[in-house]
Amino acid sequence: MECKILDKIVDDDIKRAYLVKKIFQPRGDKFPFKDYSGSRRRFNVEWFKFDWLEYSNKEDKAYCLCCYLFKENVGNQGGRDTFSSEGFGNWSKSDALKDHVGLVDSFHNKAVQKCENLLKQNRFIQEKLNKQSKEEKIANKFRLMGFVRSVRFCLENTLSFHGHNESEESLSKGVYLSVLKLISDNNSDIGKHTLGNAKKINKLMAPSTQKEIIECFAKEVTKMICEEIKDDVFRLLVDESSDISLMSNWL
Repeated sequence: MECKILDKIVDDDIKRAYLVKKIFQPRGDKFPFKDYSGSRRRFNVEWFKFDWLEYSNKEDKAYCLCCYLFKENVGNQGGRDTFSSEGFGNWSKSDALKDHVGLVDSFHNKAVQKCENLLKQNRFIQEKLNKQSKEEKIANKFRLMGFVRSVRFCLENTLSFHGHNESEESLSKGVYLSVLKLISDNNSDIGKHTLGNAKKINKLMAPSTQKEIIECFAKEVTKMICEEIKDDVFRLLVDESSDISLMSNWL
């Protein structure tokens, strides 16, 4: 069963690739003549009004792309085999093009509908992926916003990030998670995408991730200092306390 599903997915992808690619309808070429009982005929470029019709320069034959992609064993209705496998090349019988289209429930029209459905399915999937991607970007933005604000609060107040117990049951998870919880409770956009509402693999709570943000803050501070000083000289004042063990020797 799984193999059949996989084969259908691959088959649909191949058909979709054919449909997305522009159908081959050469218009500036000189089509070769054929003799029909003393009458010379050749492919007529006006037949390209049938948007399903393709022409092969190599074989000097015409094909139906839709019927080629959705061939079924239903006999030779409307010259189905001619337009899907063998190729149509009897230019003296142009009525065969209309006959191939047939009635509303003809194989050709069913094949055309299948092609349209396949393309619609592709657009639907792509739109859904784009929508998910857009929603995910918004979620990441607010999640990162809450994360950065919490990190900044801890840095500005020189506070320890972690508590001894950061489990869900703990009442004191540490400053970082407590601040993040407070931010989430007071900002619905952030709260909607953080902590318990965030995806398991994208919570931004790992210590390694916190260190990366801290390094970003450090680089920004260093950059601001360098921009302020520029080429000017500066003095660094370092305060220190004497070792008390040395003080005892002086007494």
